[in-house]
Amino acid sequence: MKLIDYLRVPYILEAESIEAAPGSWVSRVSYPELPDCIEQAATIEDAIDRLERRRIETIVEMLRSGTPPRIPRPPLASSQPDWLIAHYGLAEEVLDLLEQEDDAIKQTSKTRKAM
Repeated sequence: MKLIDYLRVPYILEAESIEAAPGSWVSRVSYPELPDCIEQAATIEDAIDRLERRRIETIVEMLRSGTPPRIPRPPLASSQPDWLIAHYGLAEEVLDLLEQEDDAIKQTSKTRKAM
């Protein structure tokens, strides 16, 4: 499976408001199907924005380590993750990997570490 396919998987997003301190509330969001994919911020918009970046970074890191993420639902053909990658400033790190198969991403990571 290619990186772009993993980035097109529709993961369940959970959101809640929590009281961080007496009278102070924050929005906490997560993708519970991905490890450590949780963020919080003062607004739901900021929390989701941070979470989307973390989702991309988590999936890429998992593939680089040789542990593909779960695929609870098939990838959405209509999803175009390219703009998110550019929006989060991850283009230099991720765009060249989009069309690579997961085992090739792991090999690329091993090659970088050896240099």
